[in-house]
Amino acid sequence: MRALAGHRVLIVENELLVALDIADALKGAGAEVVVSRTVGDALSQAETQSLTAAVIDHILYDGITTSDVCAKLKERKIPFIVYSGFSKLEGACADGELVHKPATPHRCSRPCKAYSPGKAMEPPHGPDEGSEGPGRRNVRRLLS
Repeated sequence: MRALAGHRVLIVENELLVALDIADALKGAGAEVVVSRTVGDALSQAETQSLTAAVIDHILYDGITTSDVCAKLKERKIPFIVYSGFSKLEGACADGELVHKPATPHRCSRPCKAYSPGKAMEPPHGPDEGSEGPGRRNVRRLLS
């Protein structure tokens, strides 16, 4: 059985080739993939699709952040990682797991495997846990 069978993953990335590479890795692991290249489309997908996870670029065209998309995913308890070249994430994006660009598409798919379909998102850290909360440790183990 493929590791991501039964998953439906949203990819939010404005660079087409990067989005296609990540999509290929996720599809190769058995996931169904939905790709959005704009914040508006991503918000629509996050509100209407039955998603189990998401891989999101932090900044899209012209410096527009994906914080609203991350907030919608968090509200729906859909786990997400933020694939970004930025070290500091803003807004609701800070609630996701950070995978630094550049990384292999396979590395972007590994955190998605930690969640089975229908499993609620565990926040990366609570208000008193600092940056090493249980969610970050779990994902760190997956990525190592």
